[in-house]
Amino acid sequence: MRYALTGLAAEPFYWAQQTLYKDDKKTPKDPIFIIGHWRSGTTYLHTLLVDFNKASTIRNTFSICPQAALMLKPIFKRLKVSPTRSIDWVPWSMNDPQELDLALLRVTNNMPHYSNCMGEDFGEQIKIWCREDLDTRFRNNLVKIMEWAWIHDGVDGQPFILKTPALTCHIPTILNVWPNARFVYINREKGLQESFEKILTIFHEQYGCWRLDGHNIDNSAAKSIRYLKKRFNDTKKMIPKGNLIEITYEELIDSPQETIKKANKIMNKDKFEDRLSGK
Repeated sequence: MRYALTGLAAEPFYWAQQTLYKDDKKTPKDPIFIIGHWRSGTTYLHTLLVDFNKASTIRNTFSICPQAALMLKPIFKRLKVSPTRSIDWVPWSMNDPQELDLALLRVTNNMPHYSNCMGEDFGEQIKIWCREDLDTRFRNNLVKIMEWAWIHDGVDGQPFILKTPALTCHIPTILNVWPNARFVYINREKGLQESFEKILTIFHEQYGCWRLDGHNIDNSAAKSIRYLKKRFNDTKKMIPKGNLIEITYEELIDSPQETIKKANKIMNKDKFEDRLSGK
């Protein structure tokens, strides 16, 4: 109910923002997408890369309500939030990086997250999500969110880094819109399923509308991990040479600085080397 009321409240702002920014169709050039299954370290890597590169990104001040974020940015910047996210206890503030998926959830229900809220089998919904092409309406929403996010936080000459586990399945869609998009894929094996099972349970407890329908949550988590990984492996060959870096969760946790250097190989080479040399 609260999300329905929030959506209704945001609707006038959405149409006003549409009108005010209808002529600004600029999207970031060659955005960098951090992909990989949820609970693979994508949030940690996203935060490190944005901070190291002083990069533009989607922040909480935008994702909290993309429909009004451009008009109400000064107000959103002053809002206070809990010091950690309630779903996974990651420290955050209104200006901290946030994932593209959360911003998309504000404007479309065509996202796998909704299955968990509705008490459905997340693994089965991921199977559908990974198999089918995204419809035109979703693609339009994706482009709109990216346009508004760039207006909100983008700076010419800065990389634009997005975290989006859900779109790990849809590299072809991303490349159709941004042919030279770059990707950092993070893979986690040990401990991933157990961690994701906990998140599915917590997410449903906090945001679920109906009770879980009796499906086995560990089986659901396993299916989600399997389908997302298979889809990535099937489509990564479409990414232009040099535009994909693959890292592991273990190397990120054990050697974060070395992992940043590795991931940054897909950034602007000259600027990256200058940063490393302290220029």
